[in-house]
Amino acid sequence: MNTKDRPTISIPAFLTEAFRTAALESGNGERVWLEAEEAAGQRVESVFSAGCLTEDALNLFVPIQKSTHPITIYSLSPHYTPNVIRQLCIFQAPVSTTVLRSVGEESHIYLIDTEETPHVLLANSPIFTRENDFDAPRRIHSQAVDALSRGDIEEAKGLLIDRTTRYMNARFHREIEEDNWEYSAWTRWKRVASRYEPISSIATLSTPSASYKIATSRVPSSYLAPPCTVRKQRSDPEQVELEGYYQTMLWCELANYFNL
Repeated sequence: MNTKDRPTISIPAFLTEAFRTAALESGNGERVWLEAEEAAGQRVESVFSAGCLTEDALNLFVPIQKSTHPITIYSLSPHYTPNVIRQLCIFQAPVSTTVLRSVGEESHIYLIDTEETPHVLLANSPIFTRENDFDAPRRIHSQAVDALSRGDIEEAKGLLIDRTTRYMNARFHREIEEDNWEYSAWTRWKRVASRYEPISSIATLSTPSASYKIATSRVPSSYLAPPCTVRKQRSDPEQVELEGYYQTMLWCELANYFNL
């Protein structure tokens, strides 16, 4: 696809879910979008103009309609600006893919060639060389994962570190205390009619010294569903395991998400 043929629009972040819903409503998409605009008291000419949905919006709708296994990324970090939460939703289809990326109060929606999906996912993930100095405790409170999934940084920090970690896991404790960390959750979904179910999810807690895989069934909220759990997985116990996680291992697991 030629770059000039790729539609891209920006909309208020709070209307992103409405955009996805309008795409799936086929003949009712225009009505769904106008109702969302009216409820918000805001017009978005990049989506609806001159009495109809724009050509860019319609072209961006197509992969959303065709995608049966979208991917979401939820990221949280105290050092993100202007908002501590970032969200990405990738609607893979056989030829083209629509990407919804939200940072702060704005969502950018754009079209890519499906073969570029791994590059987009990598560019929006904290996957890079780390020291692999695995200094974290072997388990953390499941309530900490819940707080991370809700974006409550102060509650999460209070549950991740305490007087024990200060002495037993000094480097991990310092990096969390100094807000030098990121929480990420990658989820692969299955579309069932007009709703989505998570079928696989990978959650990590990363610091400059290492990344850790979190043994949780929790899935943070996204533009596909509210907070939920992966089906056929047990509910989290009171404490969940942290496992040292090499970046190559993470990327190998994520590679399975690109199967259409």
